Amino acid sequence: MTLNNRCNSKKILLTFREGADGSGPFNSHKRILISQLASEFQFESLVIPKGKLGVFNFRLIKTLYTRIKEERPDLVHFSGLQLEGFYVSLACYICGVKSVCAVRGSSLEANDIGITKKIVLAIYEFASLLFSNMIYANSRYVSNWGRFNWFKHKFKGVIYNLPPSDRLRDNFLDKQKFRSLIRKQLKISDEALVFIYTGRVTKDKGADILFKLIESKVFSENVHLLILGSGPEYSRILELSIKSDVTCNVHMFEYIEDVIPYLLSADVFISCSKHETLGNSIIEAGFCELPVIAKRTGGIPEIVIDEESGLLVGTDSYKDYRGAITRLAESKNLRLVFGNNARKHVMKVFDHARIIEELRQIYSKC
Repeated sequence: MTLNNRCNSKKILLTFREGADGSGPFNSHKRILISQLASEFQFESLVIPKGKLGVFNFRLIKTLYTRIKEERPDLVHFSGLQLEGFYVSLACYICGVKSVCAVRGSSLEANDIGITKKIVLAIYEFASLLFSNMIYANSRYVSNWGRFNWFKHKFKGVIYNLPPSDRLRDNFLDKQKFRSLIRKQLKISDEALVFIYTGRVTKDKGADILFKLIESKVFSENVHLLILGSGPEYSRILELSIKSDVTCNVHMFEYIEDVIPYLLSADVFISCSKHETLGNSIIEAGFCELPVIAKRTGGIPEIVIDEESGLLVGTDSYKDYRGAITRLAESKNLRLVFGNNARKHVMKVFDHARIIEELRQIYSKC
């Protein structure tokens, strides 16, 4: 695209929550920002300041309003339905700027909030959809939420998150190269069995399950666990690994910019998330040919086919996870079959060209 044509292309603001690097919404928009669509549209970032948003944050509304007015975009693409989605949709509505809400979650799915707060959040989330010009869901699971029945005229169906980078989609990297490199750095033998967890280390992501698994010493002798991710429960798990004398088998890294080499060095991916509308980290694991252990919840069954590309557990009991870990630990053949199926499945479902075209259609309507 020539400079002149680019100057005449549509400007789109993509939202990013400050301090949420590595989260699903953050990575999803980051991939759009650096995709081939960047040659067709002018992408800019709309940063939502970190910190507690509050029930009604006039300062945040003013900040977003001012930035949107300054940028004068054709469209604002934001993640919903959490509280930040409400503030972005409201600011766009006041500015008279079109917006598209990518529904990637809901505060109502959290298990630790009271009924009064849920009612308030339900109103805010309804308002987010009301103020938006277009809406799409990031999974079939989300698309079945009843609230979309009120907005059929603006609901565009399911558009999955963009898959990982070209290097994994088009040219499957030399897995043995990274397996040897990372394991040498971590002093893990090539014969050892490595489970890996990537993502936020929080209660809703199942940190308590990881805690109990480590405490039960399922990761010992020739079985290792890599944990890549930060969060409020990180220090607690680190202290436990030291206390339980399994530091040689539990390897923790609070921030790793590129998790792909570590995924390629592992044998099995484990997710303990208690509710997940989709799960970017699980998709990445599939592209890395890893069998997955995860809970049968939300949109995860769209990524993992139980007994074909991984094992789905039905509860939050660490004993169920331990049983799945033991089963895959005992069968190399099962790991290889599941891993091969996992890559084939995500390559088909999360087709890069199709998702790019679906986003192009959304952006072209603004």
